[in-house]
Amino acid sequence: MNFENYKIRKAKLGDSREIWEIRNHPSARKNFNNSKKVLRKDHELWFNKKYFNKQNNYCFILEDEEKKVIGYCRFDFEEKQNVYIISIAINSDNRGKGLGGKLLNESLKKFTSKYDILAEIKKQNISSIKIFERNNFIIYKEDENNCYLKCKKRIKYMTNIFIKKSKDSNLLNNRIRINNKYSQNNLNDWIFSKLNIKDPATILDLCCGRGNQTSEFVKKYPKAIIYGLDISQESLDQIKGIKKVCSDIDNISINEKFDLIHCSYGLYYSKDYKSVIKEVHSLLKYNGTFMIVGPTDNNNKKLFNFIKQLYPIDEYIIYSSRDFMNDVFKEIKKIFKSVNKSYFYNQVNYSSPENLYIYIKSSTMYKEKYDKELKKLTIKYFKNNKEFIITKKAMAIIAKK
Repeated sequence: MNFENYKIRKAKLGDSREIWEIRNHPSARKNFNNSKKVLRKDHELWFNKKYFNKQNNYCFILEDEEKKVIGYCRFDFEEKQNVYIISIAINSDNRGKGLGGKLLNESLKKFTSKYDILAEIKKQNISSIKIFERNNFIIYKEDENNCYLKCKKRIKYMTNIFIKKSKDSNLLNNRIRINNKYSQNNLNDWIFSKLNIKDPATILDLCCGRGNQTSEFVKKYPKAIIYGLDISQESLDQIKGIKKVCSDIDNISINEKFDLIHCSYGLYYSKDYKSVIKEVHSLLKYNGTFMIVGPTDNNNKKLFNFIKQLYPIDEYIIYSSRDFMNDVFKEIKKIFKSVNKSYFYNQVNYSSPENLYIYIKSSTMYKEKYDKELKKLTIKYFKNNKEFIITKKAMAIIAKK
């Protein structure tokens, strides 16, 4: 369907009547927990107070080519929970045209917030549940009548944090140095034990950083043509013996076909990982291998709980550490001919408050305004404990084109 004739904009006070008509239609009311009709005068007072009285609420409307309001998307702030509750509705004449998904997708792009976005949908409303799931919502709870969904990532908000951290070569070096020093198992040994690539080969290492794996490719495949792609030129400058591409992972522009494309702890920096997976598939030779490694499941659980004593950790950080790789696995299975996964377990023992503090400060979890409290918390912990033990779990996905 051609959506060019439709427009999504912020609601105006004059839109109140058309929104009231959409909300009061029987086909809309059956999907609301409060299915009673609303009087026009009550709606007018509510609409004015809710969205035009300096409250922290937002309403977007969908209008057709005749500038008629045919749908709305609301973001209502709940102070007790510090969350936004989202709801959408399309008028009865325009359902089944894909407009609900368009309205939700575009409204989420226009709306930016550091707070979680939740939705409550009746179980019988299967089409709405699917629309929300296609727009990065996941079901986190159910009861007898409803499904409760949460927006699992807020791209615009999180990208700024992740890109800033990913560009900082020194922070990356600190994390790798401390992990390597205090880890019981070697991640690189495990990664390369899973590969079966013959030399000579063409290899692309995505989000290669300072070359923790890239340099191993150079050693193990001396005849190979090896590319390293990273957003940080400073990090790329630390690697020798490769062709260097300074770019973010969403803009892979290389005129080459590869036997192996590898990415460790980097795909979650992407703004659109599904498109990256498709691009990787197109860059591989027939029977080429895509290997991606990243955290999964209960990774860093103890560390998250430790930091939560001071401040909440953003939902996307937790998602990228626990659930992201499972979503990637599902997506890769759609387009690759064979896909396997393997798990790596590692125990990291931090022996001093200084090392634990440095690691947290180098991570995306760190918040500068809590710096003094973080130092005190690490010192307090080590007064009663000899070491801080973190269990890390990683997944490797190995796919063949």
